[in-house]
Parts: sequence; C-alpha cells; structure tokens
Amino acid sequence: MISTILVAGDRTATPRKNLGGFKREIAAWPPGADLDDFDWRLSVADVLGPGARSLFPDVERCV
Repeated sequence: MISTILVAGDRTATPRKNLGGFKREIAAWPPGADLDDFDWRLSVADVLGPGARSLFPDVERCV
C-alpha cells in the first residue's frame, strides 16, 4: 500500500465562497474544476467568525 501525507499548510489558501475565511483544497474531481462544476471535492477551511455556510445547491455535504 502506498501512503501519501497531505499537509494542509502546503496548500494555497484562497477565500471561501462566502468570504468568511479561507479554504485549502486537498483534492477535487474532475481536475481543474471550479466551485460551480465539480463532481466532488475535499477541502479544509479556516473560518474567521460566525456566519452562513457557503451555498452549493444540489451538493450533498459531509462535515
């Protein structure tokens, strides 16, 4: 089995869709998909304060 360690700090921080912090994308499909046309994605977020979650209509979320 091959193991890969993915370090969140090695990912580029970009603004969250709701502008309430920053996200670091770990993986997404298809490669290069943006926030409006991905099949799936995995990311971590730095939330700067209380607020609404980013909206992704028709996307099932796991937190």
